[in-house]
Amino acid sequence: MIFDFDLGKLAPPGLVAQLDETAARSLLSSVADMARAHWIQLAQQKFHRTAADYIRAIQPVELGDNVASVTLMGSWPNKLETGFPPYDLRTTLLGPNVPVVGPGERGKHANKSGGFYRSISFRFSGPASTGRTAQRVTDTYAKQLGEERAKKLGRMAWKEMRRLDPTLSNPGEKTKWGERLKTAGTALEVRGRSHSLVDGKFTPHGGAEHKNPLFEGAVRMQQTYQRATQAFHGTFRTISTSTTEGWIHPGYEGARLAEEVARFIEQKGPDMVAFALEQASVQR
Repeated sequence: MIFDFDLGKLAPPGLVAQLDETAARSLLSSVADMARAHWIQLAQQKFHRTAADYIRAIQPVELGDNVASVTLMGSWPNKLETGFPPYDLRTTLLGPNVPVVGPGERGKHANKSGGFYRSISFRFSGPASTGRTAQRVTDTYAKQLGEERAKKLGRMAWKEMRRLDPTLSNPGEKTKWGERLKTAGTALEVRGRSHSLVDGKFTPHGGAEHKNPLFEGAVRMQQTYQRATQAFHGTFRTISTSTTEGWIHPGYEGARLAEEVARFIEQKGPDMVAFALEQASVQR
């Protein structure tokens, strides 16, 4: 997506014509820089875990003859901007572009029936976190279980996960698995339901019940580097072509931030042109 800025559309052409070439170019640059900064600010407010991907895609301002542009680069950021329909995650996580690998390697694994499978990690962050690096435990299935219940379960799960003996996964070393969260017979033995996508019709949480409770098998991963030790919590789930149940992405309606930027510039642009004209008049 390319967002263009034309001074002639921000104010009556007669006003813009009063600026010399240098002043007009400077004004154009200022308007575009302001628009880009506002775009980034909107992205920080709108997104959480995908914010970094989207913001990195907002390219620096490019100045041309009487026109400036800011480009949103990349397929994924543009999908976040314009939206995309629900789809089966097997098409991407187990698709033809994913390499077939051996045990312990990153990619998909072949099964005996000729299909594929792989393990996917789901990281959790604490109830008080921003939710930008991982899903808050209190947000897990909030839409299905209700916010109040999801928050209660999330806080309980977080308390239990932090007590687990750590799984050690240090660079260059074999993973040493520690304790896994067991939920049987506890208040955390709660299963969600998968989304359903049948003949193009999407039903939120309308599919089969999950095989495992939401937080079953969670681990406390700990990694030690040269200067620091980092820890995170999460679960692992297996996606496979052996079943068509579950693993449906709900799709996304699109952030449409460029439209908000356009409205922002329509409001601020004329004032900037008027200010530039005032400054030019003072300097004469």
